[in-house]
Parts: sequence; structure tokens; C-alpha cells
Amino acid sequence: AAQEGIKAYPTMLVYKDGKRVSEYFGNRAQKDIVQYLRHKASPTVHRVSSMAEITPYLEQFESGEMHEQGVFSIVLGLFMPPDENDPVKGIEGTYAALFNRTAAHYDLSVFLYTDEPALLAKFNVEKDAVAVFQEWPEETHDLYPFNPTMDENDIISFLLREALPLTVPYAPETLSTISYHPVKSQVLIFTNTSSAEDPFTDLLDTVAQDYKGRLLFIEINPEEFQLASYFGIKTHQLPQLLVVNMSDPEALRRYHLVDYLHEHRPTTAGEAYHSNSGPSMVYAEHGSEVALHYSVQQLRGFLDAYLQNTLSPRLLTEPVAEMDRLNDHSLNGYMEN
Repeated sequence: AAQEGIKAYPTMLVYKDGKRVSEYFGNRAQKDIVQYLRHKASPTVHRVSSMAEITPYLEQFESGEMHEQGVFSIVLGLFMPPDENDPVKGIEGTYAALFNRTAAHYDLSVFLYTDEPALLAKFNVEKDAVAVFQEWPEETHDLYPFNPTMDENDIISFLLREALPLTVPYAPETLSTISYHPVKSQVLIFTNTSSAEDPFTDLLDTVAQDYKGRLLFIEINPEEFQLASYFGIKTHQLPQLLVVNMSDPEALRRYHLVDYLHEHRPTTAGEAYHSNSGPSMVYAEHGSEVALHYSVQQLRGFLDAYLQNTLSPRLLTEPVAEMDRLNDHSLNGYMEN
């Protein structure tokens, strides 16, 4: 256990050919564990030779079935016809083997591969590459070409950037991705996702693209997870947003949007008139609460200030280690199963 860095029990690790390939972060219910093991025991990559063979996967995305399973994209390996003079290329080559190894490590995508000329032409492929999509792409599409120095971590880093939604739902299926994501500055979004109209989520969709690769946006439904109370957030105060840096969980600092809004609140009647037309969130201080309005510009200002290291953190009132009693793993284990 110490050698594998295991700190909580029960923990389930999956090995293939003597090498650790994944760790189970899902619910401990029997049906969830069985589903996960069936998934890991099934082939990790599937060969396709036509658009018709890809269509069933696309239909599962359209129906929402893929998202329910925690799968967010199709990863298609595009390999040139075999060349006996170049053992690196082709579906029997070194790059294809690398693609297969990556699939064994990454659970949030469906992995397909092909060397069919018609599909290669669809993507204008001139050398072995990877494409990522959720719906059938247009004539042009960004490709991630293989190169002699890349390894599984390079492809996984690419997938974490390109194969995930801009806002990742906090769920058992996504815990491993959140935990091991290279972007450690995490924007935690507490919102009641059962609400049909959520202007806060609409604003986030507007700005998340601008911070891709610098901030990881994570949406948490506090009706399902016991995280809001840890950060001092009450359900009637939703929505709320804060940023944490998980590069050093033991020295966790949190930055709340409401603190920024309170510090930059209007100081004149004219400013207040122009700022009170948008949606609001609750700021609590000394037993009283006040609604603070926010806009896209203020949200960007807050995130920019965090990236520029000009914000003051709100101190935690209890040590992070206390959360181990509730936890599993992700976000230093702030999840109660």
C-alpha cells in the first residue's frame, strides 16, 4: 500500500501485463464496481473501416448514453497503410502500439482506429495522427500527429486538453481525471444543476474557453456531494464560485468570487444603478447576507486577478486532513460516497 501511495481504503487498482493502468474512483456499490470491471476487461480499442461503423458511437453521444457512462469523446487513431520499410507507421507499427497503451490508461473516451483510405481522406491525413470529436466532424479537423519522441503521457495530456468538456461535471466517473489533470488551478462551480434556468452557468460557458489550458472548470451539484459545507457555502447561497490550487493540497488556498465582488462593489449611486441589472450571488458577513451582482467582465476580472496572483485567499477554518474522514480521492478527497 505504501509503495503504491494508497492512503484510503477500500482502493482498487487495475494492472495489465504487470503494469498499473488505472485506479477505481467510482462509487462503492456492487453494480458500479462490476460495470467498471467489465469495461476494463473489454477491448480498449475498436477497429473501424467506415463511417457506418462509427455512427453507433455518435448516436450514443446524441442520446446521452455516453455521458452517463462518464465518456466524453471519440478518439480516432488514423494510421497510414503499412509500409514494410517503415515499421513505425501503420496499424501494426510502433505508433499504433502507443495508441493501444494510451487507451488502457484513459477511461473518458472511446478509442477507435482505422487505416481505411476513405476515412483517412476525410481527415486529410498524410501521416499517422489522432483526432478527437463528439459529433461527425466537418471537412477540416485538428489532428494530433504522432512523433518519434512522444509517449502515453503526451497523448493523455492532449486528451485532457481537447477531449473533455469546458466544464467537467464532478462525478464518480470523472474523479480520476480531475485528480491527475495537469492543470492544478481548479475553478469550483457550486450550482443547483436541477434548475432549468441558470444564468451563472451561461456566463461560465462564455468565459471557460478563454481560460482553457490554464484553469480547470469543475461543476459540482451540492445536492449530491458534501463539498459546499466544507467551503462554508450554504445551499440557499447558490450559485457560488471559487478557485483552488491543488498543486499543494496541504497548503490549500481558496479564492471566492463573492469576496472579489464585495471588494469591487459599486461605491456611487450611478455605479450601483448600472451594476444591478445582472444576476447576483450571496455574500455573507457577520451574520448578514447581501446580494452582489456580477457580469462576464467581473468574472473575467476575478479569474485574471487569480492568474496574476493579486487576490487574497480566504483562510480555511479547518485543516484539509479532516476531510479524509469523508473522502475518497479527488480534490484531496472532498467527496462523500
